[in-house]
Amino acid sequence: MELTNLNHNFVGTPVSIRSSSVSFVYSIRIGIVGYGKLGQYLVEQLMNEGTKYRLDLAFIWNRTALNEETRSKILIRCPLVKFLNALEQIKEIDFVDLIVEVCHPDIVKQYAELFLDKADFLIGSPTALADPEFAQTLTNKLSTSQHRMFVARGALWGANDIQMMARRNRLQNVEITIAFHPRSLRLNDAKLCELNDDLIKQQESMLGEDNQPKPLILYEGPARELCQIAPNNANTVATAALLGVGFDHTIGKLISDASLCDFHRIEIIVRGKPTIDDKQFRVELNRQSPTHSAHNVSSLHTYDCFWHSILHCTGSYIRANNLEIQVY
Repeated sequence: MELTNLNHNFVGTPVSIRSSSVSFVYSIRIGIVGYGKLGQYLVEQLMNEGTKYRLDLAFIWNRTALNEETRSKILIRCPLVKFLNALEQIKEIDFVDLIVEVCHPDIVKQYAELFLDKADFLIGSPTALADPEFAQTLTNKLSTSQHRMFVARGALWGANDIQMMARRNRLQNVEITIAFHPRSLRLNDAKLCELNDDLIKQQESMLGEDNQPKPLILYEGPARELCQIAPNNANTVATAALLGVGFDHTIGKLISDASLCDFHRIEIIVRGKPTIDDKQFRVELNRQSPTHSAHNVSSLHTYDCFWHSILHCTGSYIRANNLEIQVY
């Protein structure tokens, strides 16, 4: 999802450079901000499939430095990659075309303007945009920047349809329920943390029994507040709000469910505006997505969605597959 429609010739679009003795194709260089499980997956994809899609790894930054063994393994495959100790070092990078954030909304708030000074920017933590002051600052920055900003669709199934209905003024409301195992939740509210911890204790006390604690609704209401309560878990809700009716009118529900040991569940209800004869468009969707463990914030399918977002924003599918069908 592109957040702006600024006129911009995409930096790094592959071009053939020829002389009497040299001919080569320029690769689009990607910077990865965050080396958790999702960041590691994206780096692995760039190492394994980068050549196919003419993508290269420009740099990696993580809150804690990568160990020497990990660095060595990456350097064997991507010898030009830089390992940054501080994000301010991005200023010193000679070539980077797309910066991909996959760590935390606080990083988006602190460094988005710096990223846009240097390259196009793909946000993986759109809950940052629930802060109206930051959203306005970013809007102002984009109005003068030569670079573009994108928001990854992540786990939001039907993202294009929600956006299309909103653009055509056909959308009435969107409700999203996100359900996680209690150990997957990262909560900023002390009272909700206590309730969630109690659910974990209940589950531990019932190990070996057929019954599980009942799912607990931690929050139900406007998406803006949910994004502040659970910034790492509510990115799907934030994306829907950005595409649809906004943070104050999108309804989000957060459920802690001890039975979801190896799945995340997302339920989406989209309603269109009633027609003149009082008929209404309605879609209900239930997404069950596997995870490696109860501790994971992102599901396995979400990893693939992020990789697809990178290929989409860089036009890489089209270049690698001449007959690739583009659906608009």
